[in-house]
Amino acid sequence: MPTFNPAHHIDSVSGLLDNVVVTVKKSQFEPFTFPGGQEIMALHWELAYTDAEGNDAVDDMQLSCGSVTNWNVTENGNNLVPTGNMVNFHRKCGLSKFVSTMVDQGFPLAQLESGKADEFIGMEFLLKRVPTNEKIKKKGRDGKDKVFDKTEPVCAKIVKLPKSNTGATPAAQDSADGGVTTQAIKALTEMAKANPNGVKFTLLTAKLVKACSVLGYKKQLSAIKSILTEDFINESEVAFVDEGVIRPV
Repeated sequence: MPTFNPAHHIDSVSGLLDNVVVTVKKSQFEPFTFPGGQEIMALHWELAYTDAEGNDAVDDMQLSCGSVTNWNVTENGNNLVPTGNMVNFHRKCGLSKFVSTMVDQGFPLAQLESGKADEFIGMEFLLKRVPTNEKIKKKGRDGKDKVFDKTEPVCAKIVKLPKSNTGATPAAQDSADGGVTTQAIKALTEMAKANPNGVKFTLLTAKLVKACSVLGYKKQLSAIKSILTEDFINESEVAFVDEGVIRPV
């Protein structure tokens, strides 16, 4: 319950979250009705998240993903079941656009195959909003119409991958993500060999550039870097993170 004690009151936040690291706490499919009294039902994928301090975000993402005529939502909201001829999401829907930005940042493709919404719970990522070519018209406080640039959310960086619920093996994951997992292990091995006393985590990028250059992985640098999280390194059997330093096993 809210309290009248001003010491416990919170700062007012307006607008959409932008350029902030968030942690996914809820991920599920939900039906909704378009506002304005129209009886048009559709589906969206809802992502609820907290910021780095654990505060609830003010703009839980609700990304379009289809029509209720094509899909049924399972009772727990974790899956969609086709009811017609639709076999997958359209590339132009909000879900597809956002997930594509996650893949660009190195999200393992094998972890996307299950179609389970809860595969994303626990993921930490840098949320940014980028302008589209569309405009939005809204009434201002003065009652006059104002035109704004429409923006859409993107995953600008994966800070920490969620733990997979699919049980996908490393080999299956490596096959699905084009071999990036193997390349990341090789780059980590090269980096550990060149730095036997360890590498500060804050210097990871600089050392990784050298390792990728030696291995001929310059084009894969961004994808490799995105999956070299602390969890990945600790589970690699090549190195581990100890008080902010990456040390060889």
